[in-house]
Amino acid sequence: MAFQSTLAGIMLAADLVKHAGGMPAVSTTTTRINLLRPLAPFLGDPRAKNSSGRCVCCDRDFLGAYRRKYAA
Repeated sequence: MAFQSTLAGIMLAADLVKHAGGMPAVSTTTTRINLLRPLAPFLGDPRAKNSSGRCVCCDRDFLGAYRRKYAA
């Protein structure tokens, strides 16, 4: 899986292009690729927030900075 970090970079770039184009961002998905099976038609799976609170999406400082930057 030597290409793993390259693939992550490509997927991040795709998200940046979507953001720049004004497309809505879906933050509650996770992408999983099983290398032992053929590529699925949809790679994003819905995912709930982590209930432990150990996620950047639950951090008050991060949320405040995000809201200041992306306030509508």
